[in-house]
Amino acid sequence: MMRRLSITSESVRSLELGVDDKKIEEFDRKEGLESESHNFHLWEEMKLLLKIAAPAVVVQFSITFIFPQTASVVGRTLGTEALAGFSLGSLVGNLTCVSIMTGALTAADILMPRAWGAKNYEEMGILAIRGVIICSLFLVIPVIPLCTSMEWIFDRLGQDKDASYLASQWIRFFLIGVPSQLLIRVVQSFLNSQNQVYPMVFASVVASYAVHPILLKTLVPTIGENGSAIAISSTQWLMAGLLFVYLRFRPVEKPETWPSLSLASLSKALSPKPMLEFVSLSLGGVLTLSEWWLWETVCFIVGTFGVVPLVVHTIAYNLVPLLFMPTLGMSIGLTVRMGHIIAYDIVKAKLLAIWCMLFTVVFGAILSTSLYIFRVEIAMLFTDDIEVVEGCKAIWGKLSCYVFVLHIFGINSAILRVLGLQWRMAIIIFGFLWFVTLPSIIFFAVHRGGGLYAVWSILPIFYTVMQVLLAFSYLTADWESIGKEIHDRAHGEQSQKVPTTEDETKALLPSEQKR
Repeated sequence: MMRRLSITSESVRSLELGVDDKKIEEFDRKEGLESESHNFHLWEEMKLLLKIAAPAVVVQFSITFIFPQTASVVGRTLGTEALAGFSLGSLVGNLTCVSIMTGALTAADILMPRAWGAKNYEEMGILAIRGVIICSLFLVIPVIPLCTSMEWIFDRLGQDKDASYLASQWIRFFLIGVPSQLLIRVVQSFLNSQNQVYPMVFASVVASYAVHPILLKTLVPTIGENGSAIAISSTQWLMAGLLFVYLRFRPVEKPETWPSLSLASLSKALSPKPMLEFVSLSLGGVLTLSEWWLWETVCFIVGTFGVVPLVVHTIAYNLVPLLFMPTLGMSIGLTVRMGHIIAYDIVKAKLLAIWCMLFTVVFGAILSTSLYIFRVEIAMLFTDDIEVVEGCKAIWGKLSCYVFVLHIFGINSAILRVLGLQWRMAIIIFGFLWFVTLPSIIFFAVHRGGGLYAVWSILPIFYTVMQVLLAFSYLTADWESIGKEIHDRAHGEQSQKVPTTEDETKALLPSEQKR
């Protein structure tokens, strides 16, 4: 499940690079954001935030939507057993390959913007090559058992035998698309660091909404469950192809950022010291995905309850990332916009965080309520099995509460990233989820026999407690000192403002150039 987008405070700070005070004052005057007066124009800030967030939401939603589309077609065409096999296969693919790629490329998300901010353009291409090499090596570890022994592993984990067999076969076809996912993610980091988001919008929208439904309708009825894996892999390769075709005929990257693939560039990419730095950052990035791993681990636990509970959980499993997308976009916009202003105006940064949180709470309440009202209609998009629909109705109130809390989680995470408190966040998430939440699920759902209902009773309660801990961690932080540190690190202690260069903002905020 692709649910989180890696955004680091370093990548935000890299956008804060210098122009003269005259340009900054002109920008502040146009936006009504004179830093001395702390004027806060909510509508203007929301427009800036949405211009940043919207393209990223489109890309992430399009990529994520591939899996719910597939689950719906598999469930309605092939039945409950096939949907259970698809669920096991997709969760293992995401837990291993996708999470490793996402975490490892956190290093690229950090280092590429630094290179861009320092105008060390050639280094960005070297980092792209290094990212492909490191991720490829990391992926060897899970790919070998995925290809050779997954049915045996599923059996040892207590999964349904038929679903285990289907999932083990499904994974082998899913792996065909993994190299394309790696290329897409590296290029996405490469382009995002240059604020060029629209090539990914084009490629993801065409592949996900125009091509993937056709592949599903063609391959699933004719080949069966494995046809869904072939459809996913084909869509991902097509997405990568469209992305490279776009860049070939309409290059948007700065030419100096791609040094061409040669022995010299490979030699630089394999330099020991930079490689070790990249690996260190990559491993740290993988560790921050512990919340994702818990979600997938819960799926394995639910799989031991039987096919119907697994399918019910699968429906929720596919809905949650889609419902999280609006707040994901808001968190991206908040991360970037707060990163622009926190170093010179703490008051505006706090006001922006407060308003985003209030907006998210209201939006999350409306969305969660709507989710509960239309629970039967939504469940029947995935299956017409009455037993599964009844199972969905039993957990839907808990699911709706969980979705509401998850929206708050998105904004809490964004604020902590902007403040540079990622490790504090990681410690809270890892410690609370793995040493409190997971043992509680095992005790009440497995040992006490509470089953799926107990799982969904625990998740919203414990996630709520975790939000209190996360909020406390940034409410007690010294925002003034953090802002000053960000300012001094980027511009030196004598600089009075945190400027942003025109060429770094025009791709994300195109309308501002016309004012």
